[in-house]
Amino acid sequence: MAAKTLQLNRNSVLVTCAFIFFLLGTCNVALAQIDFRPGFVIDTNGDSLKGEISYKDNATFWSSCTFRTSETGAPIVYKPEAIREYGFLGGRHFRSVKLKNANDEIVNLFAEVLVDGKCVLFYYKGDFYVSKEGGRLVMLENKQTTLQRGSSYYTQYSNQYKGVLTYLLSDCEEVKGDVPKTKFEEESLMALLAKYNSCGNSQEVVITNREPAVKRSFGIVAGYRFGSLVFSKEQSAETTGTFTGSHFIGGLSMNVMFPRRTKRTSLQMEFCFSRASYTGTSQEADGTRVEVTHEISQIVIPILARYEFSKRFVQPYINAGGLLKIKTSSSTRKRPELNGLPGGPSPADNLFNPPQYGIQLGGGVQRAVKEKANIFLDLRVELSRLLPAANKGAAKPNFVLVGFTTGVRF
Repeated sequence: MAAKTLQLNRNSVLVTCAFIFFLLGTCNVALAQIDFRPGFVIDTNGDSLKGEISYKDNATFWSSCTFRTSETGAPIVYKPEAIREYGFLGGRHFRSVKLKNANDEIVNLFAEVLVDGKCVLFYYKGDFYVSKEGGRLVMLENKQTTLQRGSSYYTQYSNQYKGVLTYLLSDCEEVKGDVPKTKFEEESLMALLAKYNSCGNSQEVVITNREPAVKRSFGIVAGYRFGSLVFSKEQSAETTGTFTGSHFIGGLSMNVMFPRRTKRTSLQMEFCFSRASYTGTSQEADGTRVEVTHEISQIVIPILARYEFSKRFVQPYINAGGLLKIKTSSSTRKRPELNGLPGGPSPADNLFNPPQYGIQLGGGVQRAVKEKANIFLDLRVELSRLLPAANKGAAKPNFVLVGFTTGVRF
């Protein structure tokens, strides 16, 4: 029976791996084409071209723009010298400006427009710049210095940015009192420049839809697992063998994404509860063969890195990460098959007392059902065992599980 179970486990793992590689294979074209989203390009003559722009990792937004007129059109890579600006519909907007590069040379680069109008607020790789009425870009700074007085250290900020803003915005009485209260933070600077650009009922102000630095979504997950519990005998052991079973699992999830850096990767964390039962035949030290059932209730906490591929009708993704299981209750019962020995509770109940650690990996698909809700379905394989320091000199339980997980994120 143990041999058959181990063969079943190998097949289950192979099926899971084949499923994941199938997802990767179907995404090859998507990866080659990158993730194109609706956008526009404005050339040096001021003419606007509508089409699609590749949404790449944050590092490439400043140096180039890959544009195509349609889904079947050939991609064209524009450098900052070739176009005036580009942007995503309802999203980020970049303009060609002259700035110093890493070699302290004045070159054309793309800077993100946070607020447009009479006075423009730009963002470039962690720094803020302002430009009034098409003039040169002025960097906003708030340098930090550490001062020592006796045995104590103090932090002091230059507040240089307040002096620059006071000078540039001095022609609007409505904002003069706001400059000293403005923090050196994105939202505070955007609010000040937006108020200035609307000074005197002006309609020039345009605020770009700025994505948050961190985006969290919460959800509900449920799944079904099947597989085996394998005891590896190291010294004397209360029970050894391979046991099979299946169970349901359910709980809550949280997904954390960093949209300004990348929209492909995120951190998926789940807090679930499971109650599993594993049954098999074991041979005791005295040669007695018994049927053993292990029932285990656990809190299951996977922490997974998720990578999402290009979205079509559905969006494929893969998961991989660590796993922690904490037992809430367990019981082990034996029913003799031979020799007519009485059955009952086993002294092996303490086998599952320590936490378990392991890995979990898989892949699946998700689809948006509402503006802020996504449903998903994935297939996962899970390998776990007790912490190394636990239960020395006893049988070590190793879990090999395969199963489906589904849920909804908001």
